[in-house]
Amino acid sequence: MNKKAVILGCGNSAGVPAIGNDWGKCDPNELRNRRTRCCVAITDGGKNLIIDTGPEFKMQFNSTDLSCPDAVLYTHAHADHIAGIDELRWLAELNKTVIPTYGSRETMDEIVERFNFLFKPSRPDLYVQYLQAHFWEETDYYKQHEVAGFKFTLVPLDHETVTASGFRFGDFAYTTDMARMLPESVEALKGIKTWVVDCAAYKSMNDRVHCTFEKIVEYNKVIGAEQVYLTAMGKGMDYQTILNETPDGYAPAYDGLEIIFDDTVF
Repeated sequence: MNKKAVILGCGNSAGVPAIGNDWGKCDPNELRNRRTRCCVAITDGGKNLIIDTGPEFKMQFNSTDLSCPDAVLYTHAHADHIAGIDELRWLAELNKTVIPTYGSRETMDEIVERFNFLFKPSRPDLYVQYLQAHFWEETDYYKQHEVAGFKFTLVPLDHETVTASGFRFGDFAYTTDMARMLPESVEALKGIKTWVVDCAAYKSMNDRVHCTFEKIVEYNKVIGAEQVYLTAMGKGMDYQTILNETPDGYAPAYDGLEIIFDDTVF
């Protein structure tokens, strides 16, 4: 059955432009260079999942016609992926619901500790619970999961300082943030058609926490994705420049990009 992924944000931790209206090498007249922090919506028109809630989450969500998320999945607990979590409070209140949130044990332990008031209000007589935490253990990687009717395979990603979670939804995969992937993770993505992947390092061999384009091309020799979109892009990655430098089948993502995928293929 066809579903849709909407790239709500594809910027790195600073976004583009960075604070101070710093566009770096990016042409400010190219609309696709305006990048908010990484966020994706997975939707079938009736239900939807959100992956990560970065600093611009309210703006990103309000730019869509999505209903209240049926669940939120977290890749990891770095600030650019979770700093907008408090906006879920207002969605939960507006829709009179408790929103389920999912992430690895490491990720959710940190999120619950930092935003305890959303999960376990200290004054239940004054405040209600807005979010419910669900934890994935290490043994849950490489297994198929189902959340709110959406099926996906959970894939571990080496982000140097933490293990991030990647997701394969049928013939579509989303993997940010990462510096590299284990052979087992590459194998788990084999056969997808569309891949959205962290390429914040691009050509920088000195970046130890994000992936280079060279590595992505090598991984895709095994994975075999027909279309690869680069995400987590910073001010040094001009849209048209990257588009011209990459071969057919590779392209920079952009905020608002929509991808139709078949979730029955595993």
